[in-house]
Amino acid sequence: MAVIDTLVEEFPALKSQTGAIELWKCTTGGSGLRKLSKIELKTGYSVDNLKSQTKGGIIYIIPLRSEIKVELSSTVGSRKMTSGNTVTVTCEKCQGKVPLADFLQHHSSCSGGVMKQEKADEIDLTDGDPPDDKYVSSGNSKENDMVYLRAILPNTDMYQLEKDLDRLGSAQLVIDEALAKQAFPPIKKIKTDKDMQSTSSAQQAGSSKTLTVAEKLDLLKTMFPQHDEHHIQNLLKENSYDISEACDDIFLSKPIFEKKKFKTLDELILHLEDKLSDNVYRVNVHTQSVYNDLLGFYKSSKFQPDRPLKIILNPAADYGGVLNHCYTLFFEQFRKQCFLQCESGYFLPVYQSSVIVTKLYVKLGTMIAHSISQDGPGFPFFCPSLFYYLVHGSINESIPIGINDIADAKKSYVANKVSNVTNENLEELNEDEDVMEVIGRCGEKGKVTMDNKCRIVQEIIMDEIYGQRKLLYDQIRTGLKINNFADILLHNQGHLNQYFIPNFSETVSMNHFKLENGDEAHKGYFQKFVSTNDQETLRQMLLNVTGKRSLPRTPIQVKFDAEVGDVIHSSTCEEELNLPNVFPNYEQFEIHVKGAIGTGQNPFNAI
Repeated sequence: MAVIDTLVEEFPALKSQTGAIELWKCTTGGSGLRKLSKIELKTGYSVDNLKSQTKGGIIYIIPLRSEIKVELSSTVGSRKMTSGNTVTVTCEKCQGKVPLADFLQHHSSCSGGVMKQEKADEIDLTDGDPPDDKYVSSGNSKENDMVYLRAILPNTDMYQLEKDLDRLGSAQLVIDEALAKQAFPPIKKIKTDKDMQSTSSAQQAGSSKTLTVAEKLDLLKTMFPQHDEHHIQNLLKENSYDISEACDDIFLSKPIFEKKKFKTLDELILHLEDKLSDNVYRVNVHTQSVYNDLLGFYKSSKFQPDRPLKIILNPAADYGGVLNHCYTLFFEQFRKQCFLQCESGYFLPVYQSSVIVTKLYVKLGTMIAHSISQDGPGFPFFCPSLFYYLVHGSINESIPIGINDIADAKKSYVANKVSNVTNENLEELNEDEDVMEVIGRCGEKGKVTMDNKCRIVQEIIMDEIYGQRKLLYDQIRTGLKINNFADILLHNQGHLNQYFIPNFSETVSMNHFKLENGDEAHKGYFQKFVSTNDQETLRQMLLNVTGKRSLPRTPIQVKFDAEVGDVIHSSTCEEELNLPNVFPNYEQFEIHVKGAIGTGQNPFNAI
């Protein structure tokens, strides 16, 4: 029994088990999900026995006693070898000798009485002296209890085990309850539609389709909801996509949370960029189908959160900064198709049950986080209340909202009418079918009174802002979790709110440009252009130069060069605007600049 001696030497806590242990091994197959099976005793746990049954790999040690002795002797007890083949251990309850193969069943039912000893040849693995009473529950350390439970119940979710341990207070009680519920079913392979359509040749060969990388990732995300998707994906990759090995590493690791607060937005963006790998993914996009091409990529299995994108645009003369331009066009088209504008100027998503099923808003959240992580544009259309819900996930954390935040025309009409009602027209209001219909859908059963009108207005507003739309907001929050972006957003919302909330007071001015060379006349032309044109035209110029409509964090360099001929050129990589020194007057200058920036359209090419 050198195996038992070696285990006791390596793991002294096993000595208190006095030989009451079992060895389990992983079965083969299962597409990376393998159940455990007990190694048969035969003539005891000998080296030859283990070699014949395991062929290498991990062996799991299962202690069978529910108690661990506190004071252990420093020496290994004597052993008594006889010619028989029965392996027995001493039960600490009844002090009887019990065959190891029957110990678990005996131990769970033993009442502590004196056991009648069978006269048989035996191998005695006890210390010789009967165990004393100095035992404590294995719950002495919750961490040890959890390791013990994971070994006994490998197919049970770790969070459920921890919850049951807190509820029952004993690891053994958790095991007993699990056994009563038959907690050892084999893990069945998850079947997808593709599995059901497997070819007959594969069936004849007896092979089963393994899980794809995406399916393994989804399964691990379900098993470990507290862990970041990027963290899970990295561990799965490090373990050569072996889901069993990745599961062990994830269990032993701690959930990663980003709690750092950054002093500046530049520092924050640099941190997000550093989290991305150097392995750039090239995406082919056509100028006439930016929305469908970009969304199709994020829906595909090719997308990986830690890989930045490089857009291969067809056709496009300028490849620098095209990614930001594509993100901008996508988000604007998404807003036009799926959002309604409120009187306040903010936007609310349109609720559709089909959108909930397709999880379209999860992809929106993912694309927002991925875009910002590459110093791209965000989605600056949300109302402040919605933004704070995306940050905190709680209505209690949202800021006050008003009637102007209502996008639905009928609800806005009713809310204004109820808010302005007086004693003179109160009866007329309660006879209005549209009013009663709207307040009824918001949960108000009675009529409007002067005492409850303010509460009814708030119910209409809450039903409009949240209500069914809350499902959409939760999907966006799910998408924002990639690369720990949601945690970063929580602790740095002051820096990042500009990517979600439009600032109507911010205007494009000469403060956002730096004039370098050129004659005074052309510098004057440019200054006049900025001061006299509307904000939409100036935002379009920003889009042409930076790929984003948002205000630049550093001034755009404006250069005047006679050598470029009459071509106006913008470099989105360097955020530079190059203007020729060839215009005889301001009118010609304005015509050429508006043509170059593509007022009313979305050009990618320099003119």
